[in-house]
Amino acid sequence: KCMKKLCDFVSIAPSTYRETQLAFNTPNPDFEDALQYYSAVAVHADVIVTRNEKHFRFSEIPVMDAMEYLEGRKKAYGPIDEDQTVLNESPVKYIHSLR
Repeated sequence: KCMKKLCDFVSIAPSTYRETQLAFNTPNPDFEDALQYYSAVAVHADVIVTRNEKHFRFSEIPVMDAMEYLEGRKKAYGPIDEDQTVLNESPVKYIHSLR
């Protein structure tokens, strides 16, 4: 439910041929995680939101789970409504939402 709510106010980074090639050539053993990481890097994502933070220990982009992200938004931009929608949020440049 949290990941769905995130899609209401963030942009999802696309994966192109370039990111696919980078993922194939990375030492990260999980191709899908590598693809998602390079897609986030390509668009200068503000954050990677995932349920599996340990697969992104190498990331230079902040990594957090959906609840952690929403709680941070709540602290920075004000209260959330009963549906957990963050009110008064500033726009997010990109967020790469994973699994």
